[in-house]
Amino acid sequence: MRWELFWAALSSLSTMAACIIALFQPIFQKFITQKSIITSFRTDMEAFAPSAPDMVNEKMCTVSITNNGYNSIFISSVALLVDGKYYNQLRIPDNQIINQIYYVKFPCELKIGEKIQIGFSKQALKKEMRLLNPTEPVKIVIIDTSNKQIIKSTDKTVQNIID
Repeated sequence: MRWELFWAALSSLSTMAACIIALFQPIFQKFITQKSIITSFRTDMEAFAPSAPDMVNEKMCTVSITNNGYNSIFISSVALLVDGKYYNQLRIPDNQIINQIYYVKFPCELKIGEKIQIGFSKQALKKEMRLLNPTEPVKIVIIDTSNKQIIKSTDKTVQNIID
């Protein structure tokens, strides 16, 4: 066996492997840093305050967000998108107990595997959406700190909120 030929072949194969890795590195990097978010939307939640259960009588719409990606996500806001209009998290009128429990302050970090729930006052949303078409679909808009919008569709309509 000629060792010069062996080392030359091994060197060229190593160079070729390095070139292939360099070509596919952006694809692998994009896959590794990909944000994966699982969302759900419920319109039938009732607010509950363990410290004062008699003072709570509020229906809620709740957006659940789970980080299923490979990195932490920094969320700057969450809104509902209906007919081209954004509805941000609305504080519940005249109920400081529920506001302290259910109102999420942004920006917030969502680590890998973590889940948060954002409550929307159903009463406040009814006032805002009363003139909309009841069959209009509701979408969830998550905005991260780099102002990238992640829009997720739901199976709910305005009618589910108004009822």
